Amino acid sequence: MKKLMSLILCIGLVLSLCACGSGENDVTTDTTAAPAATTNPNTTTQEEATEPEATVPVTEDISDTAAPVTPTPPPTAAPTEAPTEETTIGKTGEMAFSDSPDNRYISAVADKYGVNEENLVAIYTVPQNDSNMVLEFSGEKDDNGKLIRDSSTLVAIYTIDAALNSQRASKDSSKNEYDTGEMMVMFITVTTYIMPEFEDEL
Repeated sequence: MKKLMSLILCIGLVLSLCACGSGENDVTTDTTAAPAATTNPNTTTQEEATEPEATVPVTEDISDTAAPVTPTPPPTAAPTEAPTEETTIGKTGEMAFSDSPDNRYISAVADKYGVNEENLVAIYTVPQNDSNMVLEFSGEKDDNGKLIRDSSTLVAIYTIDAALNSQRASKDSSKNEYDTGEMMVMFITVTTYIMPEFEDEL
């Protein structure tokens, strides 16, 4: 009986050793297979594949090393040449004087405004352009019967262009067609600078 029990114990011990041995071999096989899988350069795990893409320092390094952008200055206009004698504005013509009723400017003003042609004089440009004027005087005469044509008898100033379009400046507000300031400047200019140029004719 003792021999039978000893035999059963021996058989059980051998079986248990075999079972343990076979388990160790399986573990060894698994541990050796795992390193082979990680050392294979052709295979990467999901974590290894996604980790470089998720790292922020790569973008920061690129932006830090990028060359700074310098704003482009706006283009500057080409320098203009200093005015010369050829480019300066010159006279467009000569000023002429007439007190004839047949003068086209006098006739046009007399027809439009119904004023006496005898009291009008024209100062106009030759050749013809738009810088013309007709001066109206009061008709007062001196002791010799000559019309007094000076600043004291100046009634109105008519500007008139080559197409005979005219406009009246007068100190009489009912006749004035200019702003008050413009009218005053015209009277000062005409009496101070223009009429003295034609003193003999007036």
